[in-house]
Amino acid sequence: MSGAEAVTSRPLLQRSELILDEELCLNLRGRLVVCQACSDQCHRDALQLSADAVDLDTELCTGCGGCIPACPAGVMRMTGFSPVRFLQTARDNRRLHLHCGASRDQGGGVVIPCFKLLDGRLVGALAGAGVEEILLHGLDQCDGCDMGDARPAVEAVQATLDQWFGDRGPVLERATAESEQDPGERLREDQPHMDRRSFLRLLGAKATSGAVTWFCPASDRAEEEAALQPFFQAEGQPQRPVVYQQLLADAAPSLPWLESGPLPWRGRTITEACSACLVCGERCPTGALQAVAGDGGRQISFQPALCTDCSLCERLCPERSIAVADLRLVADLQRPRGVLMHRRTRACSGCGQPFIPERDEELCPVCSNERDLDEEWLDMLEC
Repeated sequence: MSGAEAVTSRPLLQRSELILDEELCLNLRGRLVVCQACSDQCHRDALQLSADAVDLDTELCTGCGGCIPACPAGVMRMTGFSPVRFLQTARDNRRLHLHCGASRDQGGGVVIPCFKLLDGRLVGALAGAGVEEILLHGLDQCDGCDMGDARPAVEAVQATLDQWFGDRGPVLERATAESEQDPGERLREDQPHMDRRSFLRLLGAKATSGAVTWFCPASDRAEEEAALQPFFQAEGQPQRPVVYQQLLADAAPSLPWLESGPLPWRGRTITEACSACLVCGERCPTGALQAVAGDGGRQISFQPALCTDCSLCERLCPERSIAVADLRLVADLQRPRGVLMHRRTRACSGCGQPFIPERDEELCPVCSNERDLDEEWLDMLEC
């Protein structure tokens, strides 16, 4: 089958499609494979990770979405599921009937592609929105399901909720024949929601993809893509909050956290050993750490609510100057962004470039070394 035939034979709208924003991946930012959380969750081995790319085999991927909450950087998104929209749909249901896409149970409720999309943060956000009990419809269909077995993921979510809230948190329960059915309608959150403009844009993208495949062979496109500059060599790197983390942070003040345990966020401090290289803030994918370099100096700021504790900053710090501590008070989580490190800069009187003086030096280290070498040569000539 030719490339053009392969494109045109696929359905225009799939039920859900995985979108990768690989420029956020920890491995690409660190130039080292330090995280495999998404591939560890994939029951079809559809994800392959390297320091250069996140490769998805679309023929193997079933769209279960288990990789989405697993990724600490928010690399994966799904066209058929929005955590924000799901929360808006499910809120204020004290007893929520939740169906997976394979559920054959009767009655109404909310439908999502697979229960693997749930994690403690999203269910915690549901609890903050008034949900106390979640009846899961469709777990009986996990055996042999293309999406894989979601039961271990559900058990892990409940264990996390118990750790955070004890017996005061929301409860996940398997729906049974004796369970009271929701008489309402099915609210589908497992399919793409598109307005007219988005649909026409998708039509155009599909048509363009087919035309490119027809007129430009795959081998030629591969050569063109290989010539592109990698994102990590470009100026600036994108930062984006992880939606699951953000939703839990918004709900945190209304949740019944156990006083004996820390919150699921950790703070950061920077010691005096910091060399102000700014790599931690520049490479942070979520924006929890941000780097600023200007005429007045160089600084790193931190907002704990955005931090997923991915540990990339600790791995990349050349001076090992980043210290981590548990957060135990919601008030600490709600504090505005604070400055962790600030170093004043000065323009070098020799080359004019900004540098960080250790005391009152007028020359940057490079110009200072050149001056010392010149003085040594003059001393040798005088001898």
